Amino acid sequence: MASARNATLDKIRAMPAATNHPVFLQPADTNAKLWRYMDFTKYLWLLESSALYFSRIELLGDPFEGTTTAARNQAVLDMLERAPGSEYKQKEWIEHNARFRQQVRRGLFVNCWHMSTHESEAMWRLYAKTDESIAIQTTYTRLVDAFDEAVLVGAVRYVDYEEAVFPMSHDALWPAVHKRKSFEHEREIRAIKLAMDEGSEPLGHSVSVDLPNLVERVHVSPNSPHWYFPLVEKLTRRFDYEFPITKSRLSEQPVY
Repeated sequence: MASARNATLDKIRAMPAATNHPVFLQPADTNAKLWRYMDFTKYLWLLESSALYFSRIELLGDPFEGTTTAARNQAVLDMLERAPGSEYKQKEWIEHNARFRQQVRRGLFVNCWHMSTHESEAMWRLYAKTDESIAIQTTYTRLVDAFDEAVLVGAVRYVDYEEAVFPMSHDALWPAVHKRKSFEHEREIRAIKLAMDEGSEPLGHSVSVDLPNLVERVHVSPNSPHWYFPLVEKLTRRFDYEFPITKSRLSEQPVY
């Protein structure tokens, strides 16, 4: 199993993910802790595949994902209003823009992490869903190094979608790294893969990574049953991974 995994990793290019794109905000601390919360079946898939899953952005559950803002579109319409034949040009642009946005959303794939110095009780509830869950802990630098230059990595910015105006440059990517202010609690670091011309419009992409270098620690759900921790540990070792496994600190007993 280990030899097969090594053969897969040989295919990964040496260059790290791209972080110098003007659209992507970089965290002040590149060694900031990152967390990814998942249920048991997703953890099993992670171990078996040695890969991270990138989901198509329009399937993440927020209908605003990958869309632009009302203020940005209005700014374009105001600009077109000053041109000859403005009514026709505005109508044409509205139709073209809608088709363009839908096409881009089908070609954007993302892998999401939570940035925090500590594990989050809210993230356990929101993204782990069940008591049989785990959280992967890594750092921003480790995540960047896990990918090649075909993947873009940066922090999500949270804005008011009624007032914010995205720049005209890099038009396809600005919506992919912005979310509404209602999601600020996520403190999201996002890896993005752009795959526009594959025709079949897959639901997601698997990107091979070096798990031993990516994963610093595995945390087991604070409310998991007593048999779950040894199961996670046994399964992880069976796949020849040695990263530390600990019980969530949220399960510790208080001191009176």
